[in-house]
Amino acid sequence: MDRRTLTVLYALAGVALGGSGCAITPAPRSAVFGQTALTGVGRGSADIGVATGVSYTRLTSPPVQQGNTERTTSTDVVGLFTPEGNLAIGLAEILALNFHFSQIGVQPGVKIVVLRTPSVSLAVLPELGLGYYYLDSSQETVQGGTTQSQDLGGAHYFGLLVGAKFIMSLSNGFYGGFAYDFQYLRQAETAPTDEDVDSSDQHVLALAVGWELSVGIFHLRPELSFCLAPAINFSHENGATNVTTTYSGGWSFTFFPNLTVAIGSRSAPRPAAAPTRAPAPAPAPGPIEAPPMPAD
Repeated sequence: MDRRTLTVLYALAGVALGGSGCAITPAPRSAVFGQTALTGVGRGSADIGVATGVSYTRLTSPPVQQGNTERTTSTDVVGLFTPEGNLAIGLAEILALNFHFSQIGVQPGVKIVVLRTPSVSLAVLPELGLGYYYLDSSQETVQGGTTQSQDLGGAHYFGLLVGAKFIMSLSNGFYGGFAYDFQYLRQAETAPTDEDVDSSDQHVLALAVGWELSVGIFHLRPELSFCLAPAINFSHENGATNVTTTYSGGWSFTFFPNLTVAIGSRSAPRPAAAPTRAPAPAPAPGPIEAPPMPAD
């Protein structure tokens, strides 16, 4: 495997793991929650927030056989203040439409509240994200007043992210959650290059704990997030020879403290109707007395 192939594979690892959209920061998108179980829930409610923080990631590549030696590479990465956004729009008392924004694209989902009591609330947030773009490149050379153009080819990029978040929040402002995401990224080069195809896939687990401080419609949500990708798989197809090489066994870990600043309203649950009471029965009529007879 040549140096160019290694570079492409590591770039794919960064983008596929890079939930925040930063190609060198694995998995912060899967880690950031930035919301409680009731954020944006309720007809007429809405919440929009921006999250940012500092992440630390340890990325270990799959083992590569070099002669009689099997080698792996570990890389430590620090991501600084990469922003993400989230918009939640209430549809019903237990339902909200959710959009997560990052440099990699938009990830829509639906939040469903499965338990709502005065002390604790639970919600599930299934999400699905798709992304595509095409990058073309060319080169112009000017020599002796003559301009020569050369097509360097391009590449098609496709990304898929599907998963769900499970969020619990308490009445004192604390919240936490667990998330699972499957992430897949594919890059296919176009002529006049060798039309190589590179892809990566992984399963990502995330855990987050935070606290919400609210003053009117303004909300601050400091959060500690942890993210683990226990298995990362890469594939490289050589367009010239049609030979496909796969690499598996890599993993990554991310620690991502972040802060969400949000503006939003939250509707109160509709009060339960007071029990109706049957009207009191009318008093029974007393005995009918005959009028006194006149005296003779």
